[in-house]
Amino acid sequence: MEQQQLWDACSDGNIEEVIKLLQNSQININWQNQNYFGRTPFYIACQNGHIEIVKLLLSDNRIDINKTNDGYTPFHMACLNGKTKVVKYLLESEREIDINKKDNDGKSGLDYAKQKGNTDIVKLIESFQKNPSETRAQLRREFGNFFHDSLYFCFNLIKIFVNFLYFLLFFHFKIKITKFLFFHWKFVYYFFFFLN
Repeated sequence: MEQQQLWDACSDGNIEEVIKLLQNSQININWQNQNYFGRTPFYIACQNGHIEIVKLLLSDNRIDINKTNDGYTPFHMACLNGKTKVVKYLLESEREIDINKKDNDGKSGLDYAKQKGNTDIVKLIESFQKNPSETRAQLRREFGNFFHDSLYFCFNLIKIFVNFLYFLLFFHFKIKITKFLFFHWKFVYYFFFFLN
């Protein structure tokens, strides 16, 4: 019963109801509504373009984001129905969306976007295929999701700083050895002379 309520709330865009129902840890959020061709709540939210519900469901690890219905994934449906914001958010998320997955007719989300003339989605997917991290970072900036990028930037900055310290210490140590050799060349000369 609750599964049907969740599905209906996702279909209608009723985010308050979705939030309430997701608090139940026992609910099957991947439930397939057999009256609607086995579509899941996530699938129907993507199909209908309810972006806030899509975001909410993506943040729940229980959700199966690539669950198919006759070969169609939620990503296929967002591309087919021209839901550009949903496609952007799916690509921006940390979840592993299989954008190249083919349906039973051998078509991907990109194929459906081309077929429907959704040029924004076509450009977006092609950009993501060429350079996923750059496209994801661009989408994060667009959505204002700087937190993840800021952490990544800070981590790289720390790495550079540690490498710089390592270089300085190594360089400093090398200078000390060079000075020792320069000022104590007689000792070094005799040391190697007696070794031979």
